[in-house]
Amino acid sequence: IMESLTPKQKKIYDSIVKYQNKNGYSPTTEELANINGIKSVSSIYQTLKILENKQYIVKSKLKHRNINLIEETGHNPSKLPTAQHD
Repeated sequence: IMESLTPKQKKIYDSIVKYQNKNGYSPTTEELANINGIKSVSSIYQTLKILENKQYIVKSKLKHRNINLIEETGHNPSKLPTAQHD
């Protein structure tokens, strides 16, 4: 069972899912910051690290657009559990 996400983490994760579904590839950290109205790219890096630790994504060190979703059978990204606080 996957750990629940804070509202901020879920927002970033949902942005990745939506971007990948629309474009067929993952967004850059700069694009994620822009999409979510976040000025600090380091905040995006921190959130991506948490998503990776919670096993929602895997980042490849070999590619520029390096965020890959971890799929579970029957997994629906829009219905992920959300924690109550950030």
